[in-house]
Amino acid sequence: MVGERYFTDFPTFIKAEGRWQIISKVFHYDIADAKQDDAKQGSAHEHQ
Repeated sequence: MVGERYFTDFPTFIKAEGRWQIISKVFHYDIADAKQDDAKQGSAHEHQ
């Protein structure tokens, strides 16, 4: 978590000459309050 953001990284790997290397990385972030709201909604739907 950085500030109010939760980050998820999606690295892309390639194996070349017997070694794995990261060739790119894409990331996505969610705002902390939105994650908490989603969790609340998820648990509310589970109990209905």
